[in-house]
Amino acid sequence: MSDNVDEFGDPRGDEGIALETMGDVLREMAKVYRGMKRGRIEVAMGNGLTQCLTMVAKTMEQVQQSAALEKLDRLEKKRGVARETAEAH
Repeated sequence: MSDNVDEFGDPRGDEGIALETMGDVLREMAKVYRGMKRGRIEVAMGNGLTQCLTMVAKTMEQVQQSAALEKLDRLEKKRGVARETAEAH
């Protein structure tokens, strides 16, 4: 195991890159692409890494959408309570 990765597979792994934002994921994909283009990463390995990064990006997108929908739901409920209170007076 790499010295930079803990036993739980810390995402900061081999180069201190955290995959916390979509921008982080896109930069890592670009790095993999450049590595393949320069012959530093085998195409099969690069394809696997890219697939993993794509899954991370899709999961991030789903989490963001879910959070947005939850926020919208809370706002709609709050607005409904405010409307009901106003109508009662």
